[in-house]
Amino acid sequence: MHESSGGVQTTTTLNPLGEDCSGVPLGRLGAVCAAGWSWKHKQKVSLRCLFDFGLNRPSVTALAMHLQALLACVLATVAFCQQLKGVVNQFTADPGVEFENIAVRSNGVVLVTAVGRPFLFSFSLNPRRSFVSELPPFPGVASLFGIGEIAPDLFVVAGGNLGRGVPNVPGSFSVFAINVGTFPETISKIADFPQAGILNGLTVIPGRAGTNATVLLSDTFNGTIYVLNPSTGKYSTAFPRLSAAKTSPLVKPGINGIRYVSSTRTLFYANTIDAVFGSVKINVGTRKDTVPAVTAAENPRTIASNVSVDDFAAPRNGTVVAAANPANSVISIGARGQITTLVSGANLTSLKAPTSAAWGRKYDDLDSVYVTSGGLPLSENGTSPGGVLFELKF
Repeated sequence: MHESSGGVQTTTTLNPLGEDCSGVPLGRLGAVCAAGWSWKHKQKVSLRCLFDFGLNRPSVTALAMHLQALLACVLATVAFCQQLKGVVNQFTADPGVEFENIAVRSNGVVLVTAVGRPFLFSFSLNPRRSFVSELPPFPGVASLFGIGEIAPDLFVVAGGNLGRGVPNVPGSFSVFAINVGTFPETISKIADFPQAGILNGLTVIPGRAGTNATVLLSDTFNGTIYVLNPSTGKYSTAFPRLSAAKTSPLVKPGINGIRYVSSTRTLFYANTIDAVFGSVKINVGTRKDTVPAVTAAENPRTIASNVSVDDFAAPRNGTVVAAANPANSVISIGARGQITTLVSGANLTSLKAPTSAAWGRKYDDLDSVYVTSGGLPLSENGTSPGGVLFELKF
């Protein structure tokens, strides 16, 4: 592992959200909504809404107008302000670096995959010594996609030869294991997936009853979810009955982010093409020497429609925080399908094409969600201006 200054800029900036309080002119109320990171004082600046009522005007009518506008503003923004306390721009990538997916280690270090880069970015967010490093490259691939932890500091990563301006190479996708708890980090190939279109989403089913962890991978191009035994390299197709019918967005082209919640044995999924977010309870086999059978315990359930999600953080307290890439926003999806925009490119200009999200794991960031962005749209020379790693503080 080596520290790098040539792939990611570690400068952190204060990002004004520019929230206009549901159409009320900022000049009228003097409203300021901002969030960011104070590098000098090493502390987060919470989302704050400051209002200047203009009380220097003695007119009762004018005061009434201000109060009426203020009430509308508060009603429109109270949910947002209660849910999201701050947005921190932690790191900005150099032009051409498109962050793709994310995982958080138990020590708080954030691992990020990228399109067009065959290595992981490792972010230490300790305020006393924050830095970014590039881990050893994965052999034979140009880009990395889904990532998940199968054992303490042992991660599985999907990679292939697909990138900006680089056509997809059929049969180029593979799954690797990387041990980030050793120095130097060690990488080994688990399996090749010659039939895969693009191994995009990835989630881990923890081992139980003496069995190994199981890995699920979504093939966005082919509309397939694979089941992988990371110990043997053997894999098969999940949900055989659904796959045969091809009627569910769970097994149709466009299947993207997937997250498994072990407490309820539920797989959450997003289909970007169908603009559907849903879930399905699953059964998982326990045979050690073969690939565990993964089947649907019940019919898949649509949680929200008309919402195009890339990837997302696992549900917490019934709510999902999702990267709505096509809409250029980060949203929350409630258990009953209610959708709330937490932050968008309209009020946070550095948010461009969010791609994935993950919850923090340390005591001081358990209420944080880390979000990656690809940095799109492309510039005239065909490269992105650089992805960004954000921290959303709840």
